[in-house]
Amino acid sequence: MDTVRLTVRERGHENTIEVERGTNLRRALLNAGFDVYGTVSRVVNCGG
Repeated sequence: MDTVRLTVRERGHENTIEVERGTNLRRALLNAGFDVYGTVSRVVNCGG
């Protein structure tokens, strides 16, 4: 299967993960342990 490299830069750190092409970005980041919510959206996120 074809994969894509994602590089996440957060607070001075850089991490790269590989996911299958077409994967939902939010799910891929959550599965890799990244926090996808900011401080405000964590509280008011409708979940939809």
